Amino acid sequence: MTISIKVDGTDVTREITSHSVSENATPVNVTEMSGGVSQMTLQLKGGKRARHMRRKEVELVDSGQGKTVGRVSSISDQELAATVTADSRMIAFVSERKLDPYVGNLSGYFTYLCSVVGITSGIVIDSSLSAIPVVATGWNGSVWDRIKQLCSAHRVEASLVSNNVVFRPIRGRVAQTHRDSARTVSVDDSNTAQRIKVHYLESAERRTDLAFPLGGWTEETRVFNVKAGETLEFSIDLKPASGEDGPGVSLQSIIQPTCVDFVGRDHVASSVYCVAGNDGKPITASQWLATGGNLQVEIGEDSQTLIIRVTGSSIEQYAPYRIAATAGTSSYYSSLRVRGTGIFYNRATIDMATGNSADDSPTEIGAEVENLMLVGYESAWRAAADALCSWTGPTMRLNVTTRGLNRKGDSGSAAYPTIGDFNNLYPFDTFQTFDSKWPVESIASLNSFLFSKVENEFENQAFGNIAGSRVLEGGFWARISSATISPATVSYQAEADTTIGDFNSHYGDMSIAYFNTLVGNWSVGDLGIEPLIPPT
Repeated sequence: MTISIKVDGTDVTREITSHSVSENATPVNVTEMSGGVSQMTLQLKGGKRARHMRRKEVELVDSGQGKTVGRVSSISDQELAATVTADSRMIAFVSERKLDPYVGNLSGYFTYLCSVVGITSGIVIDSSLSAIPVVATGWNGSVWDRIKQLCSAHRVEASLVSNNVVFRPIRGRVAQTHRDSARTVSVDDSNTAQRIKVHYLESAERRTDLAFPLGGWTEETRVFNVKAGETLEFSIDLKPASGEDGPGVSLQSIIQPTCVDFVGRDHVASSVYCVAGNDGKPITASQWLATGGNLQVEIGEDSQTLIIRVTGSSIEQYAPYRIAATAGTSSYYSSLRVRGTGIFYNRATIDMATGNSADDSPTEIGAEVENLMLVGYESAWRAAADALCSWTGPTMRLNVTTRGLNRKGDSGSAAYPTIGDFNNLYPFDTFQTFDSKWPVESIASLNSFLFSKVENEFENQAFGNIAGSRVLEGGFWARISSATISPATVSYQAEADTTIGDFNSHYGDMSIAYFNTLVGNWSVGDLGIEPLIPPT
């Protein structure tokens, strides 16, 4: 096994006494938001040398684990030794950004999320993700949180493989376990509940539809008041109150409202408003505008808020002014109408029971999920059913230390393409046509080209491929949620991940009645953590 470590292109391998790489899988369960970006930790001899590594690029090449890169983010200097931590380039996602509403496909949305944090190259998106539709509301917050919501909602994972930001379907890799040196299985029955709630959106893009008042005017629609010459700012929430269902909108653009002489209660056709004075009489549009009256609307940072700025007419006699129509001295109703383009939605909730009694599970609601990437009842129901397993019965976790996970053999050498792989690349070529494609190239360059086709495969690249991979342990499947990779060992934690598909594959020829006789003492909560019984 050979190891090379470079800092800004300078080889510092001899200065490193030890190193490790930590990585986390993005969550599958929508009730979780766990998972950080990968980090590299280097231990150096001669601590003062480390100070010069601040913000430098680090490249680690390990012939047994692959290649990974990062940028130094912290240094702990202890005079004779130092600890240097480097974040992967995916740390860019752990930043606050304003995201626009989006309508398209999952591949396009991942590309957009990369672009807003400055990642424009080294992006690998599985081709299957372009077939998954996405209707996403705007967002003002951590881009990494939005990515984790997407991943759990669409059964996708994000990872840094070599120096590529990779988005791909989950459960695509199976890790080898024949080198394990220590293994602990824990089963925890304390994290159960009677129910979980999953909120979701029924969303659709609409153009120039009524955004305020959302759904049309009602008696509760707010009236805005302003004194003569005064400018006030009002914030209007366009989403349901926390924990409540109902309509909402995430806006891309609006049509500025125009002042008119009168607005009917049921008016929805245009962005308008009218003004009433303190005497219960209307203020004409021309009078309002000529004496300094004004109203402007803009979209808030989260795209689900309207900021309304109102300046009152300079004439004191009719103040305070109301953005309202009048039906008498003491009878007013809101006249502001704002039309816009964006994602209009209805927030709904699936309340799913685990089947546990209050005696078995004192906790009534185990989780209340607010994942804005769950769009449509079918998507939410599937996610809720998946999440329900973690609150119905015991939680199984696997802690393992192993000498290696990815290598199928023990040589530690790279797995090159096979002759069959070569034939698939050039299925109809003769020697003559092949030579015409590689007229002056060397065998070494051809080998390099062929290896580039498989260098990121799990057999050659452990970094970025371990977290999220599956292991078969004692008859049940588990998915690796976190791992620490060092030259001699890999330690990881995995969580139960046996799926209905795994059951169907294992028991495909067995009748349901016969299966039930084999597992008659199992509870529903045991499904997924009990071993798969060999079919008989």
